[in-house]
Amino acid sequence: MPQYTSKAEMQRLFSACGVNYRMDDADDPEDTLAFFIDDASSTVDMYAGQIYNQSDLNTSQWVRIRATWLACYLLSQRMGNPSLFFNRYDQILQELQKVQQQQLPIPGLATSVDMVPT
Repeated sequence: MPQYTSKAEMQRLFSACGVNYRMDDADDPEDTLAFFIDDASSTVDMYAGQIYNQSDLNTSQWVRIRATWLACYLLSQRMGNPSLFFNRYDQILQELQKVQQQQLPIPGLATSVDMVPT
């Protein structure tokens, strides 16, 4: 499964301290962080994976930015913390729903399905 974001991207958004603080008790911080990255990536795939090729999604800046926000939102809830970034998370889910309904094309990507009306 492709990962559409990375630890470095999450640290750019959330700060290195923000990411490290939420990972400081994990037995395997990299594995724990990969869990949130996988969750965010699978959320993007759930909405856009049927319309776009995964290799294209993997190279899209639009996808990478949104996956980073999703992963940071999910990570922010770790250890019982109140979630951060909820408004952005909600906006991204609305965008992804529009992508799924083919109302919002992902910039710069060709779809893997024919979008010509029949």
